[in-house]
Formats: sequence, structure tokens, C-alpha cells
Amino acid sequence: ESGDLVTGAYIDEIIKQYQKQYRIMTEIEHLTGELESAIQANDHVSIQLVLEMRQQAIHEMEACRRAVIILIDSIPVEQSGHIKGLLNKADDDIPGNEQEELLREKSYKVYEIVRHVIEMDRKLSLKTAGKDSFYYT
Repeated sequence: ESGDLVTGAYIDEIIKQYQKQYRIMTEIEHLTGELESAIQANDHVSIQLVLEMRQQAIHEMEACRRAVIILIDSIPVEQSGHIKGLLNKADDDIPGNEQEELLREKSYKVYEIVRHVIEMDRKLSLKTAGKDSFYYT
């Protein structure tokens, strides 16, 4: 069916966006480690440089996220609900074809690395800013 081919092409593109997100998050993870080292060394020039590089990567990540939303919104509504379900961690029991399972796997890998980077960021922020940290409760 031609609708399925169209949806398949969109899913391929969404998978590519998630692969790109994973690469960007790996870079942010690396930069977060670099930031911690620069802070420990009290190297203000490196701190500023790493923060700028991280911010650039975060902007790229946001662009990828927007692209995924646009792609999902471009899929016929009868299939987009299914795709959203695949991407929703709570709907793990929804079966998908091989391509859809790849999409689920890629999106979950991004979800996991985002959680890991947020945790790294939280620890670093609490260590350096203490009560002034965004994460302090």
C-alpha cells in the first residue's frame, strides 16, 4: 500500500534523526566530563569554551527534536498515533514491524543517554553551586 511506503519513508527519516540525537548527546556527555575537569582545574577559559560548545550541541539537539515532531505530524493520522505509541516508553507492549522496532530501540537509547547526561549535570551543578544550584531542593 502506498500509504505504508510513505509512512515507512518518514520512519526511516525519524530513525536518522534519533541516530543524530544520540551522536549529539554522546558529544554533550563528553563535554560535560570536560566541563567537570575544567571546573576542578579552575580553568575559566576552558569552562567558557566548553559551555559554549555544549550550548551549540544543545541547540542542535533541539533542532533534531523539532524535526522529529514535524516528521510525525506529516505521517497520516491513522499511523502517527501508532508511531507515537512506539516512542512512548509506557507502550512497550505495542508490537511493531522490524523498522518500527529499530525506531523504538533508537529512541530508547536517546532517552537513556539524555537521562544519564541530566544526572551528570545535576551532580556537577550541586557540587559547584550547592544551594544556588538549579537542582537544589
